[in-house]
Amino acid sequence: MHISDLQNLASRYPDTYEYTFSYLDSIRDEYNISAIIFTGDLVNNYNDKKQWDVYARSIEKTDIPVYVIAGNHDTNWGTSYSNFFRYTGNDDDFYVTSINDFNLIGIDYAEKTRSEDTFNKIRDEITKSSLKFNIIATHYYMESDTDRSKLGEDIFDKLIDRPTIIMAGHVHSQIFRVIDKDGKYPVIEDIANYQDGYDDDDDDSGRNVSAGVLYTVTTDNGMVDEIVAQEIRIIPAQEFGEIQRIYKNETG
Repeated sequence: MHISDLQNLASRYPDTYEYTFSYLDSIRDEYNISAIIFTGDLVNNYNDKKQWDVYARSIEKTDIPVYVIAGNHDTNWGTSYSNFFRYTGNDDDFYVTSINDFNLIGIDYAEKTRSEDTFNKIRDEITKSSLKFNIIATHYYMESDTDRSKLGEDIFDKLIDRPTIIMAGHVHSQIFRVIDKDGKYPVIEDIANYQDGYDDDDDDSGRNVSAGVLYTVTTDNGMVDEIVAQEIRIIPAQEFGEIQRIYKNETG
C-alpha cells in the first residue's frame, strides 16, 4: 500500500490519520497487505510535537510493517531532520531493505538531489541483490506537469537497472504512468497525494481526505508474473477503484 502527504491530517484531522492505519489493518488479511510505504510529509510542521505524536499513535493502529521516508514538511525543507529521526528511527538519508520479491530503496527529501556518494552506496547495495524488481520510495520525484525533479532525474538515470516501481508524493495531485527505460526496464511512476481531495472531484476544497494505491503482486516460482494496482479511498468513504494491470511478464 502506498500513501503519502498526510500532513494536513496530522495538524487538523488526527482521527482520520489514525483511521487510515486502523482501516488498512482491518483489510490486511483479505488483501494480504504485507507493507505500507509512506512517502513523506508525515506531519505539517517539523517541530510540532503534537503532530509527531499523531503520527506515532497512528502507526500503532496496525501490525503491517510501515516504511517511511522524509518529506519537506518533516524536515523544514531539508534543514532539520532531528524529529524525523527521533520518531521514525531512520538516521540516514537513505536505506535499502527488501519486501518479498522487491528491493525497497527509501530516499529522503532533497530540495535538489542527493550526493554522488549516496547514489554510489545505493547502487552497491542493489547490485548485490538477487531480487529482480525494485521499489524506490522518495518524496519530491516529479513536478505537477509530470517533469521529473532534479532528484527524480538522478534516480531515473542512476538507479533503474531492473523493473522498478517509483512511489512519491509532494505535488498536490495523483499521477500514474508506466514507461520503459532503454526499451528494457518497465518503470511505474506513482504520485499519490490526496491532501487537496481527489483529481476527479468537482469540489476539491475538502481536506479531510485519505486514500492511497494498493499493489497486488502475483509471483510464479520466485519470479514476478503480474502486478495490478487500484486506488483505495479511505475517508470520507471506503471505495475501491478499478483494477489496472500495470505489469505482465510476457517473456518467462
